[in-house]
Amino acid sequence: MSDLRAYLIAHPALVYWLSFARVPDPTAPHGFAVAASVPTRRQLGTVLHTLPNPALQFLLTSFKTGRYCAGRFAAADGCVPR
Repeated sequence: MSDLRAYLIAHPALVYWLSFARVPDPTAPHGFAVAASVPTRRQLGTVLHTLPNPALQFLLTSFKTGRYCAGRFAAADGCVPR
């Protein structure tokens, strides 16, 4: 679950698309605090039970098609630091 949480924090558009309650932050580039908006590991397990199936399929596909390198998602040319 912590990998999923890290992935969601790295991809703020998913936080919006998955309809997580967003914590406003006018200084953030997206207008909300991404890390504060993504549920904790424990809450995420509960949230996953309430998400619509298409959203879960999208997340699953993202994980299956993304390369994972030493705890980081990798670009085509190698690991990308977080």
